[in-house]
Amino acid sequence: MKSSPRAYLLPPFDEYTVAYKDRSAVLDPKYARHLHTGNGIFSPIIVFDGQVVGTWKRALKKGALAIALSPFDKLSQAATRAVEAAAQRYGDFLGASVVWP
Repeated sequence: MKSSPRAYLLPPFDEYTVAYKDRSAVLDPKYARHLHTGNGIFSPIIVFDGQVVGTWKRALKKGALAIALSPFDKLSQAATRAVEAAAQRYGDFLGASVVWP
């Protein structure tokens, strides 16, 4: 029985991508440039089913967590549900409700 795919919203400099010169096992090389914001700084990443599928940003606003997604391609329904669940876990951790801009 296969488990449901999961998504994770990982912070910048997470070792999932930072610690490796060759990231091709988790990131399609054509998207590598999207991870760097400049000056050696990495963006927070969206991981779905083991693959980096985009970047994300957050803003905290009076008890709310606003999350903006920048997927590399259109997310499938399964990926969207998994990312929404990941955002909810993060909001729960912060004690904030999740809002989407």
